[in-house]
Amino acid sequence: MTELNITKYFLDKETFESCFIFEYKINKDLYIYNLKYPSNPLIDIEILKLVELDFSFKIDKLKKIIKGKEYSFKSIKSLTDFILWIEEKMSNNLQFSNIRQV
Repeated sequence: MTELNITKYFLDKETFESCFIFEYKINKDLYIYNLKYPSNPLIDIEILKLVELDFSFKIDKLKKIIKGKEYSFKSIKSLTDFILWIEEKMSNNLQFSNIRQV
């Protein structure tokens, strides 16, 4: 079972960044990711809407935001790093699952 949930959202007034704490559950493993980017209410709304979607749709939506490149370089970079982190964890978990099955 794979889940990606927002556990916390806040605006850092000192750095003017939007901050999301995500829990990423894959099988029995739990990972935490702190997504930060220059504060942008439009991106914040897009990310908050992810709550309503299944895992694969969440990833697709994040990738569409990145491909659209309508936001600052730092914002797109932060989202890209987040997607790469998810893909890395998914890949590592899949490799480990294959090893356990041998």
